[in-house]
Amino acid sequence: EVGSKDGVEYWVKNKNLLPDFAIIPDGGFNFKIMNEGKGVLHVKYRATGKSAHGSTPWEGENAADKLIDLYKEYKLWVDSEKGPPEEPTWKITLSLGKFNAGKAVNIVPSEAEMELDFRFPPPWRAKDFENKLREFLKDKKGIEMEVKSYGEPVYTDRENPYLKKFAESVKKIKGKEEYGRIYGATDGRFFAEKGIPVLMIYGIGDGIHGKDEWVDLKSLYDLKEIFFDFLNRI
Repeated sequence: EVGSKDGVEYWVKNKNLLPDFAIIPDGGFNFKIMNEGKGVLHVKYRATGKSAHGSTPWEGENAADKLIDLYKEYKLWVDSEKGPPEEPTWKITLSLGKFNAGKAVNIVPSEAEMELDFRFPPPWRAKDFENKLREFLKDKKGIEMEVKSYGEPVYTDRENPYLKKFAESVKKIKGKEEYGRIYGATDGRFFAEKGIPVLMIYGIGDGIHGKDEWVDLKSLYDLKEIFFDFLNRI
């Protein structure tokens, strides 16, 4: 759980693991075929200002205020975005994960940092989304932006021949086929970055990353049967 830097990312980017189609058995619930996934951008901002005594803030330049104001602008933009009627949360989201500023309560901070977690659905691409974020900084002084990590969104058309064959396998083993979308990042992002169609699927389980995480063993057997049936179709 460290971002796959020495796993899938290494094999795709350094060893040219470039298949025609990729299946990630990590994401979704109860055998839903997840053919869409949000992209992610983790961004760090640093602001500089001028220290002053807390009783005379006009003599300083509060670095924390700069980042707070920027965050409010981002939040206003994100909140104005609308998702589809059937899934309103399938839209750009923003989470303020870290904020640090100041040395004492009675000192205007001359330095501040914050880290933001952006998630965005297709058809956004990571670089286009980064450029959009930088547009907010054009008229601002004393703020630097650094992308700490990114992941491309995933979108595989249901008419993709591999996906259609996989859906047939799911229907054969489970009696139905259902589709869904993933909000978190998976290893599929590395394949999506190379233009490789991806789907994600998961058996029956819950509590991911928690102390009570569990998986239904029978569902793992069903997942194996789906994979074998799919391999026999291609």
